[in-house]
Amino acid sequence: MFPNDDSYAIKITGLAFSASHFITFGRARCEPVHGHTFRMEVVWSGALGKYGYVLDFRQLRNLLIEIVRDLDDRLLLPQRNPFVHLFVDRSHVQVQTGRFTLQMPRSACTLLEVENVTAEALAAYIARRLDEEARARSFPPAKIISVWIEEEPGCWAGYQMAKPSLKSG
Repeated sequence: MFPNDDSYAIKITGLAFSASHFITFGRARCEPVHGHTFRMEVVWSGALGKYGYVLDFRQLRNLLIEIVRDLDDRLLLPQRNPFVHLFVDRSHVQVQTGRFTLQMPRSACTLLEVENVTAEALAAYIARRLDEEARARSFPPAKIISVWIEEEPGCWAGYQMAKPSLKSG
């Protein structure tokens, strides 16, 4: 969890979102659409700031809640999967993969820049969004952002984003 002896970290747990997804296995095989209640843990490592803490817990939790709001109660769709074709207009999304076709209201879908909507890809997506949004809001810089996603009880996948310019020598 800690990049070196001079690091501190805060951890946010207890956040969850419910979403549906499917995974393709090459051109020939696709899982049925199914849902999970994804739980998540986030670790933000960094230097102590002026007031003796890394980052205000509430700031981090509130930003994570905003990010999760775009995922909750949605069908999560991969935009970079060569076997999934998405036809998107203002009101609908049509999904076609192999012999499978599905049409959903646009408001019920979230399009993700991933190849497959796996727990690993969700962890990376959330870490990248968190980093982008935190920088836009001038949060203190993170040395490492770690995001863990639990897809089903006891089954976790994680992604760790190291910020090379902020690592200690």
